[in-house]
Formats: sequence, C-alpha cells, structure tokens
Amino acid sequence: MEELAMDLTGEKLANYIFKKFGTGDVFKIAAMAEIKIAYAAWFPVTHGEFDKQDKSVTINLNSSMEKELILAHELAHFFIDQAGLRLTRNQEELIASDFMRVLQEK
Repeated sequence: MEELAMDLTGEKLANYIFKKFGTGDVFKIAAMAEIKIAYAAWFPVTHGEFDKQDKSVTINLNSSMEKELILAHELAHFFIDQAGLRLTRNQEELIASDFMRVLQEK
C-alpha cells in the first residue's frame, strides 16, 4: 500500500482495494481482510467504529445509514491505518467518506 501513501484520495484507495480483493462487496472485503464485524446499539452520534487493536468494526444498529455504507467507511479507516498514514481526523474522514462513495459504485 506504499504506492497509495502520496496524495491519497478515497477514490485511489477504493480502486486499489477493489483491484486487490476483486470485489466491491464490503462484507467480502472484510472477511478476506480478516476484520470482525459486530453490531451494537448506541445513541446515533456515530454510525460505526473501527477498533484497530481488535481488528474489528462495530456497526451502530440505531443508525439510519445503510450497514454497507457504514462498513465501507470503517474499512477505509482500517486500510488507512494499515498503510501507516498520519492524517488529521478531518483528512481521514474525507478520504473514508469518498472511499465509501466510490466503492458503492463498484
């Protein structure tokens, strides 16, 4: 993923992940990347959470957002972390949201 580090965008990341895993199905990508998926309900301030220590994504059942979109967004956080990129929270959120949008189109 080193080739993604410079000028990373959500679109570049989504295209790289689509090519690497051969699918845009976020549940298949999570399974192939060995990321655990859990579901919990909490006040919908956030839609989902990525835990890098546990290598898991928790999807908020109280969120009105589609579960696939939540997972796509959280997967972007995982892949950004795996690449060892140091981004501001705002930069990372923008990339994750763009990744989610582009991957949905695959």
